[in-house]
Amino acid sequence: LRSAEVQMQGRRYESARKDLQRLMNQYPDSELVSQARLTAARVLYQERKYDEAQSEYLRFLELYPQHERTDEAHYYLGMTYFRLADTPDRDQTTTQKALEHFDLLIKQMPDSQYVSDARERREVSRRKLAEKEAYVGRFYYSRGNYGAAVGRFQALLASYAGAGFDDQALYYLGESLWQLEQKDDARAAFTRLVQEHS
Repeated sequence: LRSAEVQMQGRRYESARKDLQRLMNQYPDSELVSQARLTAARVLYQERKYDEAQSEYLRFLELYPQHERTDEAHYYLGMTYFRLADTPDRDQTTTQKALEHFDLLIKQMPDSQYVSDARERREVSRRKLAEKEAYVGRFYYSRGNYGAAVGRFQALLASYAGAGFDDQALYYLGESLWQLEQKDDARAAFTRLVQEHS
C-alpha cells in the first residue's frame, strides 16, 4: 500500500494501480484491501478517469458501508459527478448527482475534513442547476409557452433559492403569469421582486 502511495505521489499511476491490484489479489482477506480499493479509486480520479473512479467508489461504499473513510468515498464520488458535469445548457443529471453526494456528506458526516470543500462545490452545483432552470424557462418564455415557463421558474425558486437567479426567475414568472391572465399571482411575483431585489 505504501509503495502504491509513493507511486501516486510521483504520478506513476499505472504502477500504483498494479501494486494495489497485486495487494488485493494476493491478500484478499487482509484489512488493507478496503484501503487499497479506496486508493485505487483515488488513482483513477487523479488520472481523470472519472467514470471508472465512480464505479470504484460506488463499489467501495457497497462493500464497506461502515468504513471509517466513507466520507472520503462520498466526497470523491460527488467530485467525479462534478467533474463530468456539462455546461448549464446541457443535461444536468451529473450535477444533480454531485449535489446529492455533497448533501449526504454535509448532513450525515458534518465532522468530515471534506465538508467545507463539499459546501463550496454544493453551491457551484446549485448555481448550475438554477442556471439550467432559468435557461429552459427563458426558452419557453421566448416561444410563448408561458405555462411551461411558469413551471420552470417556480421550480427554480422552490429548489434553488439564493443560487443567484431569484431576481430573473421572479421577473419572468411575473411576466409569464401576466400573459396567462393570472394578474394577482403576477403582481405577487413583481412585488416580491421589488421587495427582495431592488
